[in-house]
Amino acid sequence: MAAVVSVLTASAQTFETAYQAVRNMKVGWNLGNTLDAHNGSRMTDVVQSETTWGQPVTKPELMQMMKEAGFGAIRVPVTWYPHMDNNNKVDAAWMKRVHEVVDYVLDAGMYCILNIHHDTGADGDGHTSWLKADETVYAQQKGRFESLWRFATNFHPMRKTTFIIILLSMWFSGYSQIDWFGFNRYKADNDSIIASGSFPEVVFMGNSITDNWAYFHPKFFNENNFCGRGISGQTSAQMLVRFTADVIDLHPKAVVIMAGTNDVAHNDYWVAPKQVVDNIVAMCDLARAHDIVPIISSIPPCSLFPWRPEIEQPGQTIVDINNSLKAYADANGIVYIDYHSALADENLGLPNTLSDDGCHPLPDAYFAMEELALESIRVALNK
Repeated sequence: MAAVVSVLTASAQTFETAYQAVRNMKVGWNLGNTLDAHNGSRMTDVVQSETTWGQPVTKPELMQMMKEAGFGAIRVPVTWYPHMDNNNKVDAAWMKRVHEVVDYVLDAGMYCILNIHHDTGADGDGHTSWLKADETVYAQQKGRFESLWRFATNFHPMRKTTFIIILLSMWFSGYSQIDWFGFNRYKADNDSIIASGSFPEVVFMGNSITDNWAYFHPKFFNENNFCGRGISGQTSAQMLVRFTADVIDLHPKAVVIMAGTNDVAHNDYWVAPKQVVDNIVAMCDLARAHDIVPIISSIPPCSLFPWRPEIEQPGQTIVDINNSLKAYADANGIVYIDYHSALADENLGLPNTLSDDGCHPLPDAYFAMEELALESIRVALNK
């Protein structure tokens, strides 16, 4: 079983790695048979749901008692499917109740581990799980899982000095491990586009920064007939391998390539800066060979990788790679988008006004990036 773990904090200065969080939380306690309780069917009465298996309604006094007993973390298992409608939206009353219980934990000064529980696993006792390690099920339920993840991440803006850890137990682990390059992430969407013959004007190829862009600003992509193809955590090598499926086969007029952040962070292995440039050059060559106009983006600024704090001076490495990318672009008549100069602070990272962690842009930061992207696309396509 794999897990997506997100350590969320009020500011970048108090960021903890997963290792640090586990070390600091110490002994934990499980709030079982409450928010995970269910009867196998749709439930709209919050109190009835929480007490279905005989436990009382959770109160803040319980969490304070656990804190005083020496516990440092509370796991809050939640069964979500009885509280989701046909559009994958979580009932407002249920989400409010989950928020309240999480607040009880955080207000007591403990860590909160929030997870998907009985939505997963084997079928039985009249219950059919929707979250399984199966490729067909994954394709069918991908939208539901992503929708639930977005609802869960609404906890992020909460005003807390302690942390929330959101742990989503994923039974897609076997599926994800065999798809290291991410071919399946956009396969259904790509197949739909190809079948319709309605191809995008521009594809944005990238990592989590591009992925978040399409999520935060869908209007920008929809209104301009752009297509986001970012996958969180990916290196330039992974993007190069899926370039045919996620770019060439969609027949765009242009592709905006943003890669390199995770190479510099050594997400999978150490990569020389020249290899990052070579991978991006190879993507440009592939695009041109198929009459697609390549547009190279600078790697956005980042002075510290929260998930790789041991990487020293990544900001300068990024600048060096960007200089090489610009030199290649200038020498080969390729438009270069300089996000870095527009966004970087004096430490070669993203300022606190534009990022929570110094690396990933906040939603409003994308507005400046969009202006640069639109102008660069106009120039590249001679519009």
